[in-house]
Amino acid sequence: MVSLVAGILGLSVFWGLGSLVAVITGTMALREITAQPSVVGGARTARVGLVLGWIGIGLTTLIVCAFCAFFLLLVPALGLLSRTAEPTTRLLQLLSVA
Repeated sequence: MVSLVAGILGLSVFWGLGSLVAVITGTMALREITAQPSVVGGARTARVGLVLGWIGIGLTTLIVCAFCAFFLLLVPALGLLSRTAEPTTRLLQLLSVA
């Protein structure tokens, strides 16, 4: 159950941390269920939490990569960090139509 809740929270509120907790607790739960299937139940819940955790980790990775790409590629390409002009002035020059 912890894996499922953490997986849901990892996709909604606590992106990286919730997803990581979902993957760890889902893996632990599946190992315990495999070792003692007659005593411990909830394999479906653990699997769903594990899948949600991996989806959350993938989405978090994509968002971090996009953020880094924006600042490493786009900002220098636009010249927003040039030393010859103030960044605000340069941005206004790029955005002006005339």
